[in-house]
Amino acid sequence: MARKLTDVVKNSKPSAEVKRLTKIIETQQQQIDEERSAKFKLKLGRKKSIKGKTFVRVIIPDSHGSHIDQGAASALLNDLELLTPKQVVFLGDHLDCGGFLAQHFCLGFLPETGASFAEDVAAANEFLDQVQQRTGNVESYYLQGNHESRIEKWIIKETLRNPADAQMFYDMFGTEAVLNLKKRKIDIVDRDKCYNGLPNRGMIRLGKCCFTHGLRCGVNAPKATLDDVGDNIVFGHTHRLGSFIKTNIHGTIGSWSMGCLCELAPLYGDTRISGWAHAYGLQIVESDGTFLTIQVPIVNSQSLLTHLLKAGL
Repeated sequence: MARKLTDVVKNSKPSAEVKRLTKIIETQQQQIDEERSAKFKLKLGRKKSIKGKTFVRVIIPDSHGSHIDQGAASALLNDLELLTPKQVVFLGDHLDCGGFLAQHFCLGFLPETGASFAEDVAAANEFLDQVQQRTGNVESYYLQGNHESRIEKWIIKETLRNPADAQMFYDMFGTEAVLNLKKRKIDIVDRDKCYNGLPNRGMIRLGKCCFTHGLRCGVNAPKATLDDVGDNIVFGHTHRLGSFIKTNIHGTIGSWSMGCLCELAPLYGDTRISGWAHAYGLQIVESDGTFLTIQVPIVNSQSLLTHLLKAGL
C-alpha cells in the first residue's frame, strides 16, 4: 500500500543541514528580541507600610452667614453623613458681618444692608449646628477671617479705643462669643496671634500642612501663597478653587484654595462674573502627618463624592 505524503514528512528526520539552519534562525531571532527589549529596568522599591491608622480631615471654606448658598451647604452636609472625620477645620468668614459692620467696606446696593447682625449670627450658628450633628465633637478649629475682623474694628471705633470697654464689647459680640465656640469645643484661631511656632499670625499647622484664612486674592493666589509661605498651605478667602504644586530643595510642597459655600454672585460684584466655585476639602492623613488633599467641587448643588462614597470607593 502506498504511504501518504504527510506520513512520510511527519516520520522523516530532519537532516543535519536543516538543523543547522534552524539553529541559526533561532539565534538570530533571540538577538533581535534582545535588541528590541528595553535597556532600562525599573528598580521597584519596597512597598511602603503604613504604620497606624489614617484619618479624615474635613476643610470647610467661607460660607458667609446669611449669604450661605443653601444647595452647596446641603451637598457638604450630605457628604458629612458618609464621612467620619477626626478633624474639622473651618477656614473663616462663616460670619459675613455685613450691614452696619461693613462700614469699612464700600457698600454699593441697599439690599446689602438687608441682613441684620442677629440674622447673620443665627445663620452661622445653624450651619455649625448642622455640621456638628454629623461630625460630633471632633477636634475642630475655627480660623477667623477678614469678615469676622469687622466686629473688632467696629468695637474699637465705638469704644473710642478704650481697652477695657473694647474687651467688654468683644466678650459680648466677638466671634467666639456669638458662635458659642467654647461650648462647641471648637478652638478659635485669632488673626492677631501666632500658633505652633509659625511666624505668620492667624495660621496653624496640623501635621505636615498649614492652614490660614487667606493671604492673597485672585486667580494666582495658590502660587503666590505658596511662594510666601514656602510650605504646604490650605486657605479660603478667594472663593476660588485652585492649587499649585512645586518642588524645592526640601521636597514637593503644595498650596490649595478651597472655594466657598456662599452665593457665587455677590451684590458688590455688580455685573461682573466672579469666577468663584462651590467646593470643600478633604485630607486623608497618615499617622506621621503625610496627607493627600482632595478638593471636592460642588456643581449645581451636587457633590460627586457622594456617589463615590456610596459605591465604597
